[in-house]
Order: sequence, then C-alpha cells, then structure tokens
Amino acid sequence: MVPCDFRSVVPLPRGFGSMVPCGFGSMVPCGFGRVVPCDFSVVVPRGFGGVVPCGFGIVVPCGFGSMVPCGFGGMVPCGFGSVVPCGFGGVVPRGFSSMVPCGFGSVVPCGFGRVVPCDFSVVVPR
Repeated sequence: MVPCDFRSVVPLPRGFGSMVPCGFGSMVPCGFGRVVPCDFSVVVPRGFGGVVPCGFGIVVPCGFGSMVPCGFGGMVPCGFGSVVPCGFGGVVPRGFSSMVPCGFGSVVPCGFGRVVPCDFSVVVPR
C-alpha cells in the first residue's frame, strides 16, 4: 500500500518489508524499519534497503555502501554502518536541522553540527 497525499510516483523497493509512502511530509520506511521523513516526490529503486534520503524528486539507489547523489549536490552513502550528512542542501531539504537515520549503529550528522546516533530501527518524525 502506498498512501499519497500529493501526486508523485513511488515504486515499492524490493527488500525486507519495505514500504514507500509519498507526498508532502510523508514517511519513507526502507529496509529494516528505518524511516526517513520526505518532502516532495521521492523515487526509491530496488535494493537491499539502506538509507532513503528524499527531496526534490531525488532518485535514491540504496544498497551496500553505494554513493547516492542527492539534494543540491550532496553525496549520501547508504547501507550498513554508513555516515549520512544532511541539512542545508543535503539529504532531506526540510530546514536547517534535518535528520536522517542510517545503517546499524551509525552516526548521522544533521543540520549545523547536530549529531544523531542511529540504530537498528529509527523513526524520525517530521
């Protein structure tokens, strides 16, 4: 089921119980229960899960440590034990203190110097 509150195309990724809701302010669960709040349309290709950043129609191919271009030129590593920089012009363009979960026991630098440790299952509310 893909609940949408705005027009966007969101294919379901192949993985472990992954779901990809879409639209403005929706949540994008991917892989092992990791959740990423998203703005605007998001496209999540097939993969093993990993981190699913979102933003202005970004295509996010997640896998084992692959690099993902996102936002306004930032790079996002996804998979296990990866580090995800975000914030202004980064992964989730929804302000200056965005938060993005990642892998297992990884560190997620967000916004301007904010650090958010993440674990097996992380939920970041909008």
